[in-house]
Formats: sequence, C-alpha cells, structure tokens
Amino acid sequence: MRCRVVFLMFVGTLGATTAVRAEEHAAASGRRPVARLGLPMLDASPPQANAPAFAPAFSPPQPDAASLRRPLALVSGRRPVDEPTFSPPAPPFDPSPTQAPAQIQTQPPAADPVATSASAPQAMSSADTVLRGSRTTRDDPDSPIFRNTSFFGERLREKFEEWMRPGCRQEVDVRRWFYSDHEFDYFASPVSMPFLLEDPRSLTELRPVFIMQGIPNGAPNFQGGHIEFYGTQIRVAFTERFSFVMTKLGFIDINPGSGATQPGGFGFAEVHLGPKFTFLRHQETALLAAAGLNFQIPAGPARVYQDTGRVSLVPYITFGKNFLQSRFGSLNVINTTGYSFSGDGERSDYLYNSFHLDWDVANRHKIYPMVELHYVQYTFSGGLRNLNVEGRDLANIGDVNSGGRANLNIATGLRYKLTEAAQIGFAAEFPLNVRRDLQQFRFTIDLILRY
Repeated sequence: MRCRVVFLMFVGTLGATTAVRAEEHAAASGRRPVARLGLPMLDASPPQANAPAFAPAFSPPQPDAASLRRPLALVSGRRPVDEPTFSPPAPPFDPSPTQAPAQIQTQPPAADPVATSASAPQAMSSADTVLRGSRTTRDDPDSPIFRNTSFFGERLREKFEEWMRPGCRQEVDVRRWFYSDHEFDYFASPVSMPFLLEDPRSLTELRPVFIMQGIPNGAPNFQGGHIEFYGTQIRVAFTERFSFVMTKLGFIDINPGSGATQPGGFGFAEVHLGPKFTFLRHQETALLAAAGLNFQIPAGPARVYQDTGRVSLVPYITFGKNFLQSRFGSLNVINTTGYSFSGDGERSDYLYNSFHLDWDVANRHKIYPMVELHYVQYTFSGGLRNLNVEGRDLANIGDVNSGGRANLNIATGLRYKLTEAAQIGFAAEFPLNVRRDLQQFRFTIDLILRY
C-alpha cells in the first residue's frame, strides 16, 4: 500500500515538473502554451507598455461579447490590451510654485453646441452648393452681400418677387388679388383736381365724380355759363405696388352764356388712363411715393373740345406722408407733380403741381377737413384753336395763345369715411390769380367704393 502511494506521488510530481518546463520552453520559443486540464494557464508573454504594473499575471476566462468575437481571448483568458477596462488614476494636482509655466497645459474652451449646430447647416449648404453646382438661395434681399455689384441681379429678382406678391402681403390667394393696400388707411384721398392729383397708394376702387364749374363772364367767346362733368374713376391694384388707374371716364356738358360765339354741347369726354408703381412704401415712417404715366386720349366731339390732337403723355410722381401725430389727430400731405407732353403740335403742353393737406381728427380715421392748392403752368401753346382760353384738366383746347400763362387755385373741403370701403368727399375751388380761363369756381363731389 505504501509503495502505491509513493508511486502516485512520484508520478504527479514528475507530471507537474514536465508541464512547467513545457510552458517555460514555449514562452522562450514564442509559442503560446497549451491549456492543461486542471492547471491554470500562465502567460509568459512580455508585459505591454500601456498595461498597469499591478495587473494580475492571469485571470480566469470571461465569457463576454468581446471574448466571443475573439477566439484567441478564450485561450489566453485575458481581455485585449486595446480595450482596457480601466484607466490608471490621474496624479494629484500639485499647485506648487516651482512648477514651470510651460508645463501647464490649458485646454481651449468647449465649443458652443448651439452655435455649432447653427453654423453646421450653413457649411453643409455651402459645400453642397459647390458640389452640386447650384445657386445659393438668399432669403434676405436687404443683406449687405446683396449690395455688391455681383449680386445686383439676384437682389433685383428678390425685390421683383416681393413686389409681385398679391394682396397686401397676404398669401397667394384668388380672393386677395386686386386687394387695396390697407396698411395706410389713415390717409384720405384728395377730392379736387381729380384727374391730376393722384393718391400714391395702390388701390382698387370705383369712384363716381361730379364736377360743376362756372365760366367767368369775361371769358372771351363764352360770356359766362357753366360746365358739368359726369363720370367715374376706376383703379385696380394688382399688388400692393403695381396698379392701373383710369382717372377720367365720362361725359362733359358745356353751356356758354348768352351772346357766346361757341356753341357748346354734350359729349363723351377724353379718356385718361395708365399704370402706376408705388416704389416707396415705408410703414414705420408713414411715407409713400409712386410714379406713373397717364395717356390722355381724345375720344369726344369737337363741340366740347375733346378731340384735340392725337394723344398726350403725362408722366408724374406723387408722394404721401403722415406726421405731427397727437391725441388731437395727425396731418396727411399728398403732392403730385407731372408734365403733359403733346403727341403733336395741336395740344398744349403744361407743367402742374397739386398739393393736398388734411387733418385726421382725433386719429379716428373718419373726418378729414382738407385744403388743396393747384398750380398749372402752360409751357407751349397748342395749334388748333384761337379762343384765348384753356380748359386745364377738363379740356385741352389747344389754344395758340396759351404758352406762358398760369393758373393758381385753392380748394377747401371734407372727406368723411362711413367705412374704409365707402367714403364721400366734397370740395369748393376758387382761383387765386387774375388769369382764370374757364374757371370762376368749381364744386366737386365724389363717392369712393373701395375693395
């Protein structure tokens, strides 16, 4: 029995010695040791440079996901060095004064995630633009980059798209087309001189007009009498900037006094129409400005002097401004300046300026007392008639003696707004200079039906 025990101990000692020597030999030759049943595997490979000094020499195999992906880890039982499970503790901070300033490393401030996220789409958009070869879309036409010459065309395109937007900054909707500009409803449209004094706003309205004008008794070839106009004005606003105006459409009745050499009569009046563009529209300063071109087209009979020549072109500019606001109200001013160019030598040419001033009582946008001034200077005489008078805005007589003469009139009146869509106005007008031509006085009344 003792012999058997001694024999088994000898065999076990010999086997352990053989295994240890085999592992040492494998480590020396660079081969990995072979796993032995019942014996821990020793890793004789040289230590890694970044491995901690106090890491254990061996550890039991761990059946984790990393080991399953790497069969070699199952053999060695160690985790890969490139995936350390921990990092060595940082050395304590030593704020000693002997530390060299160059050794103190300052980290740059962390980037703002909001700013980074905001600038990232712009960078991506620029890169995408370069790669795709497409144009960059700029939503703000007033950006400083658009003020450069190279971007003038694009800025002009952006402005044109803004100008062509229908209906007072509303979405593109059929119901909003031809919608009047209601951002400046505190203005009141002029009453007197309706064929020349133009509102700068883009409006859609129907405006019936009646004019009663007295003829001076001293007017040559007329000897007093009166003139009446029955007509309407039509304005159509395509956008808040583009509009079309027909300022004169109707009939005229001329009744000279007794002993006159002119027969007078009733007939269709000239037609005045043309486009208008509101190029300045500033809500913050309550400032408006527009430019237009009217065509004065002879369309009536000779007995009422509505057949003179072929056509006259009348370019004009008009502006409006609201100012002096207080709890008692505010002032509105509108001024129109233009020139009538004759298309031939029969019609008279003239320069005109019409000024309108009203008071918005208590800023209620209801009652507007007003005063208006009108100046007409004939620059070139016509060549059709020799009557020694002119008809101003009611008739272009084409008098051969009209050149160098002028008319200055004043009008006072009132506009009352029942609503913004329905308004009524009236004004009485009188001459201020000696030269009166066919006007002793004038009374004008209108009704505005506005969309």
